[in-house]
Amino acid sequence: MSESQDIPSYYMQYLAVRDGGGTKIADRVAEVHGITIEQLKANCLRASEEYLQDNGTLLPYEQAVLDWANT
Repeated sequence: MSESQDIPSYYMQYLAVRDGGGTKIADRVAEVHGITIEQLKANCLRASEEYLQDNGTLLPYEQAVLDWANT
């Protein structure tokens, strides 16, 4: 089993936004994954909060995704 198969889809979506160009690509990420922007925001919020809990802090580009997910 590959590593990406072990990562939940909501977290993969978060990574796609975080590492793929930030929130400016969110519409495309949602489209590719067949979900709405609101679903993507909920998934990014969940993943951001888990990341924060595990790591204790967010880098600025991670915080930007969390801020966007909270809008």
